[in-house]
Amino acid sequence: MKNKFLISHACKLHAWVVPIVIFVLCSCSNDVNIISDFPINQKLKGHHIKALDSLYNAYSIMKLDDKYILTLKSKDNFLCVCDKDFHVMKKCLKRGHGSREWIAPLVTGQCTYIKGEIYAYVLERGANKLFAVNFNSRSDDPIEIENFSKERLYGINYVYRTEEKKYIGSKLVELAELFTYDAKSGISHLIQLPSMDPSLFSANKFELSQTIASYSHAQRKLAVAYFSFPIIHILNDNGENSITLQLEKNMPEYTRKNAFSPHSYVVDICSTKDYIYILYNNPSLKQRMNILVIRWSGTAVARYDVPRLTCFTVDEDNQRFIGILEDDTNGVGFEFKYKL
Repeated sequence: MKNKFLISHACKLHAWVVPIVIFVLCSCSNDVNIISDFPINQKLKGHHIKALDSLYNAYSIMKLDDKYILTLKSKDNFLCVCDKDFHVMKKCLKRGHGSREWIAPLVTGQCTYIKGEIYAYVLERGANKLFAVNFNSRSDDPIEIENFSKERLYGINYVYRTEEKKYIGSKLVELAELFTYDAKSGISHLIQLPSMDPSLFSANKFELSQTIASYSHAQRKLAVAYFSFPIIHILNDNGENSITLQLEKNMPEYTRKNAFSPHSYVVDICSTKDYIYILYNNPSLKQRMNILVIRWSGTAVARYDVPRLTCFTVDEDNQRFIGILEDDTNGVGFEFKYKL
């Protein structure tokens, strides 16, 4: 399941406190490992999930508790909630700029309990706010958890809650930055990854430095992948002790001629207690992709060959991947059974 963990939540309001954010540079110790061999290599056959055919505009899927959450390219609602058999339960998070409407929501994959009910964390990137939303309720009225703009943190692309009032995430700035933030003390640390020379991004800093991530509360670790480089960072959620995995022997070189249409290496990522799962656009494959399985220690486990997918998630209980196809001519969603 994608980035799932459960913590208790207690709402406390300190309206009179004005947080002062202090930025401190935090540098990770780092090792680089080139991964080329996987003990398991298998081509997976997909089975059509007919119940998902109406959701042809889906571009993201995650398993959250016993449900599947799909993000839609829709003029009305951003999300569709499906049950374990992929039957649509509700569509929610209405698109718009009004009250209780959303501009750019991101379901983080984390959950919390509030008054005995399970809520999912949703980052509203348009407002730099983290909310809790009950997808089991008929109403999807959000509960505000954190207002990062008020606390002088802007442009947050993704964020994960590591402890009460503590976070790790990424900011969309000219050169994308990882950070940790303690809302109680008002101190934010910028995370510097030694293995990534800033000159790698110089031809197109904003696009080339963008990342996608998945967090494991059980491991207290974050997996960070670059879209434009075959690189995965695994770091502790305090921003320290990272390792770097390189998925190709050679790194791409970007110039002003090719930097504005870079190859997308990592398409999607999710994780569980034991494993990181990566949807990898292998440059040596044209009609297929790989799903890579890696332990949080950085050890390669498995490489599966699948059709070209827009996104995917994992259901470890049933040992299957659920993927949304790039070409939906023969169906939108497919199930891929795997063995580890």
